[in-house]
Amino acid sequence: MGAIGRLLRNVWYFFTGKVDRMSEGIEKDPTVIRRQFDVIINQRKMSINQYVEAVSGLIAIQEKKKARLEYASKELSRLAILRDGAIAMAKSRMNELQKKGMAKEQIETDATYQKCLTGFQDFSSSITQYENECRSLEGEIQSAQKEIDSHKIRLEQIKRSIDEVKKEKDATVADMLSAKEEEGINKVLAGIATDTTGEMLERLRDNRQKAKARARTTRELAQTDVQQSMAEFEKFASTSAAKTDFNKLIGLDESASAEKQIDDKPGKISEG
Repeated sequence: MGAIGRLLRNVWYFFTGKVDRMSEGIEKDPTVIRRQFDVIINQRKMSINQYVEAVSGLIAIQEKKKARLEYASKELSRLAILRDGAIAMAKSRMNELQKKGMAKEQIETDATYQKCLTGFQDFSSSITQYENECRSLEGEIQSAQKEIDSHKIRLEQIKRSIDEVKKEKDATVADMLSAKEEEGINKVLAGIATDTTGEMLERLRDNRQKAKARARTTRELAQTDVQQSMAEFEKFASTSAAKTDFNKLIGLDESASAEKQIDDKPGKISEG
């Protein structure tokens, strides 16, 4: 079960690109290398997406602050007009009451004067609050813009790094394949690895030896037949020679020759 588990784990590493030091052999596989680089690229893409969301959130907050600043600025303008209006109305009422001979104390108790004074105080207080808010908003918007700009620069750097990793991915795979081929060649040259063509060469050599052995065998068989025939011929020749010599000794050849000469004489009438 342990061996099967290791096999399945290695297959998983092969298809997911998750290779650890226990799978260094698989880690050298170009497919795994590509997947590992793809994991890095995807992680950086995810980081970019998260970064974009975070920066988008900052920009959204900044836009809200800008909108608030715009509203506060408009309120400042409106309140300043109202404050100036309250001052003008108070002056007009004061002049009117002074013409009637009223003293300062009497004017200050006048309802219109009191209304203008209250309005002036309210408007001035609101103006002070809006001025403080505008200053604060302007500072916050400025700081946020600097932060957003720095994040945008960082985003551009991450995007460029993804392009660089893509290039590095192709270069790494090419280097690994080249190194693997070179390693194989060097091992063959050094005699470390078994040359796969050696087995083929060995088979060719064996077939050659077998062919030579078959040829030698047939040749030897042919020579044996010839020698046997020659031996028979020599035996027959020696037998014939012995027979001739024997016939000469007993005069058989001479009798045969004399009979032949009589038969060959002209004018001889054959019997019968």
